[in-house]
Amino acid sequence: MSILRTFFFRSNSTNMSDENSSNNTNESSGDEDPIPNNIRFWILLSLEIPAVICTVFLLYHLLLKRQLRQALHNHIVIIILINILMCQLFDMSFYIVFLHLGYVWWAKPGFCLFWWYMDTGPVSFCTIFLAYGSFERHILIFHSHLVSSRRKRLIFHYIPLFCVVMYCFIFYSYAILFPPCQNRFYYDEAWCSYPCYFDDPVLGPYDTIGNGFIVGILNIIADVGLIVRHILHRRRIRQSVQFRKYRKMLIQLLSISALVLFFTLPILFGFGIEQCGVQSEIIDQMLGYAFFFNYFIILLLPYPCFIPFPELRRIIYGRIQNVLGLQHTITVTRGDVLHRN
Repeated sequence: MSILRTFFFRSNSTNMSDENSSNNTNESSGDEDPIPNNIRFWILLSLEIPAVICTVFLLYHLLLKRQLRQALHNHIVIIILINILMCQLFDMSFYIVFLHLGYVWWAKPGFCLFWWYMDTGPVSFCTIFLAYGSFERHILIFHSHLVSSRRKRLIFHYIPLFCVVMYCFIFYSYAILFPPCQNRFYYDEAWCSYPCYFDDPVLGPYDTIGNGFIVGILNIIADVGLIVRHILHRRRIRQSVQFRKYRKMLIQLLSISALVLFFTLPILFGFGIEQCGVQSEIIDQMLGYAFFFNYFIILLLPYPCFIPFPELRRIIYGRIQNVLGLQHTITVTRGDVLHRN
């Protein structure tokens, strides 16, 4: 998501600079946004609060309940939720404050570097882990014998997972914190502009193509493969006691992938048209809306994670009913008191 955001930011900045040079105006890029900042502010704020609560609730139970914590298929979900929580607490919060103030509230290079890391790192982590999780589901569902012993789990689950984590951490730490270029910070722009490594002739295309488009294509291929293999092996799997669990695992992962693709494909489609040389105000408007709604990935992604956990859903429904019942009791009690008086 941050890669696509940077594309949009760079093209927007280029268009604005061309307009400024011809008209000698000093309009900000925020004036060109199809959605005003105050509307963005209230939409994101109203969605962020329940999203953070949902993410914390899921992580609390997935980490503290031993059975859920030790389940191999939950490890990818836990890592994705941790990264999503960092985005919600830092990247999303900083952006909401920027929308309210109109400038970066802490105008320091160190703060901008931290914001870049919290924006680019966790979101890119999630994209890569989602693709890895899709391929790992093939092992967990159709080749479960590869993780039947402690040694096999170490070889086919923990070591690959550790390698993916280290790759993401090392690459984005180097690209953002120690880039082969000079970062420039603009405190009147969202995210202080963007990291300079996107303009690097090596790191930029590698991150865009390798960590972005290729990972997305592999994710789609793995998901389609899961669906096809599930259909072909449905009868044999149905005879297993674990068929229901496997089906919920598939639905959970495919729902997360569908959510990401739903908000990402319009941006890819728009940029693809522009790369073909087609320039249109309609496409620019579409990209402006798609760019904003791309933030909904962070806000909505925790909810599909509830699919394979009916016990957690029952806990939430029970607490909601208790709260509603308590409010109803308080309202009735107050009404009786007023009536008696």
